[in-house]
Amino acid sequence: MRSICLIFFLLLTASTALAVKAPPAPITVRQPDGKVITLYISGDEFARRIVAADGRTMEKGRDGFFRPAQERRPGPVVLRRQSSLSKPALKSASAASLPTDIRALVIPVSFEGTDFSVEDPATHFYEMLNSPGYSANGGTGSAKDYFEANMPGHTFTFDVSQPVRLSRPYSYYGENDISTPHVINYDMHLNDLIQEACTLAAASVDFQSYDTNGDGQVDYLFLFFAGYNEAESGDNDAIWPQSGNLSSEGIRINGVRIGLFGCSSELSGSDLGIEGGGIPSGIGTFCHEFGHYLGLVDLYDTDYGNGGMSSCLWGRLSLMDEGSYNNSGRTPPYFCAIDREQAGVISYRDAEAGTDISLSPTCLSGEVIRISTATPGEYYLLEYRTQNGWDAYIEGQGMAVYHVDRSDNVAGDITASVRWTTNLVNAYAMHQCADLVEAYPQASHISQIFFPGQAGITEFSAAGSPALIAWDGTPAGIKLTGISDNGETLTFRIEEDNTEVLLSPFSCHIEAWQNRALLEWRCGRPGTYTWALEWMPEESTQEPIRDTAYSQSYTFKGLSPNTDYVCSLHHVGSHSNGDTVTLRFTTDALSSPYPYVQLRRRYFPGDTVRMIINNITEPVSSVKWHIDGSLINSDIYVFRQEGTYRMEVTLEYSSDGSTETISRTVTVSEAINEKEDEQNR
Repeated sequence: MRSICLIFFLLLTASTALAVKAPPAPITVRQPDGKVITLYISGDEFARRIVAADGRTMEKGRDGFFRPAQERRPGPVVLRRQSSLSKPALKSASAASLPTDIRALVIPVSFEGTDFSVEDPATHFYEMLNSPGYSANGGTGSAKDYFEANMPGHTFTFDVSQPVRLSRPYSYYGENDISTPHVINYDMHLNDLIQEACTLAAASVDFQSYDTNGDGQVDYLFLFFAGYNEAESGDNDAIWPQSGNLSSEGIRINGVRIGLFGCSSELSGSDLGIEGGGIPSGIGTFCHEFGHYLGLVDLYDTDYGNGGMSSCLWGRLSLMDEGSYNNSGRTPPYFCAIDREQAGVISYRDAEAGTDISLSPTCLSGEVIRISTATPGEYYLLEYRTQNGWDAYIEGQGMAVYHVDRSDNVAGDITASVRWTTNLVNAYAMHQCADLVEAYPQASHISQIFFPGQAGITEFSAAGSPALIAWDGTPAGIKLTGISDNGETLTFRIEEDNTEVLLSPFSCHIEAWQNRALLEWRCGRPGTYTWALEWMPEESTQEPIRDTAYSQSYTFKGLSPNTDYVCSLHHVGSHSNGDTVTLRFTTDALSSPYPYVQLRRRYFPGDTVRMIINNITEPVSSVKWHIDGSLINSDIYVFRQEGTYRMEVTLEYSSDGSTETISRTVTVSEAINEKEDEQNR
């Protein structure tokens, strides 16, 4: 039911929020009875999961104990969002669209029963966000230092108000909505937190002064709340760090609306010890959430494996992936080339054959090499990263290569361009739209993903692995050779690349029935290619049947039951052909003289049924399928939603034109229990 869920999500994008990803490191927790357990947290504000070391999903009870969560059959994940939160504009910002002097309001917020651990919260947060060279608690600079290093020509000021104390405990504001099965949780009362905090802060803050563009709303508001956050502590009732937009909610303070906002916690859970101690959070999460205000989208897998788990940018390379947690959140990385592009702080150099390139670190020059493809909106970005400054904790250096797709290419259920406007950039593993191209595809450590990197990869071309090609398989027409990194400068040469890439099919699989068979294969590269097929009965002396496929699957039709077949498959290139693979299969025998359609008693939303009829004993001139009265022209049908479906197949016999109709009723619903689930499958 992935496509249904995704359509529902797209309909609700006006009411979504953005969030920071959970940290990659495990946390150690002492249970109320003294037992120590290790937990792993994954997800963000809308998709969260806590697992034990043995892989069991855990949840925290009201008594404070973490226990295995109630197991449910995996169902369709409906991406419901809190109606009161809407996302910031997910479009590329530019330096020109932002004011030169950027100013934001920060409010420290404590709760009933939870105070700040620092004596003077206002001074603590002001210094962490604004002081040059901030070094308290292991810091390596302030948020102001970070953003001004990444966005030359802009100044950043983060005004911190006096702390306010809310009327309820944090568990009220951070309580998760778990009322509906398979609906992703969110903090139910976050709006109450924001409204109450702003109302209290208005006694000493002129909110109108933070509407610098005169649009009637505060430019940006951030709240630091006392205690821990859910992303790092695993506490269901804690608040998850996030960003959002409250423009439509009508929260007015001093005559201006509250619009874009972000929030995070005072304490970091990444260093949480078994005694429950913690240290003040670094600037990483704040910078991630503020990055959304600057126009940056999340680059981690925001649907957490719904379309396969994406590798994204290996976490550490981008503030908008897991880089906000580098050095326990104290040293987020420099903007990567994709971040720079969105923020409008990038200097492109288009790749041209016959050019010798010498790059200084992109963090200093802002310079990025762009390689275009034949597909508008699809291109490569190349940058030079070193382990200096804000990149001290990326754990590798060299040329980082990003394959960016903002085109109309289909990427899962939607186009690549739509993924950029719905914060799903890297949420489909088979087609990441901001894909880090690993120099060494089998990389086990981040140091191996760079060119030349620890793996010593000195060339990038269409014929290599990885391949410099578009998603449709078309070579870029150039190649990079002699890639070298001396620690201060990256050099390489750009040359023409006229190599034709010939592919070999592998992982071939044939599923055969009585009168048809399905062949599927892989080729190791994305894209659309031409494949030639030949097939015939193995003992036949006649010419084989020849056909062409443009995807990595093919259906053989008109086969005879209980017959051995042989087929061959090869890639058709522009000037020559790839290696030929020969396969054999045997069709099923007839099981009775009566035609029938084999179906299960029950299907689940998202299941696929193949349009196959068995026991056809005489030639037919046509086979027509109808589902609920609608003609189906495909070989497969996907049950998109629950309900009762009427399936009909009409056979027209060649001998006399007579027809025969077979009708079946199919129930599509969620399994009642695991036993029934197993029986139906």
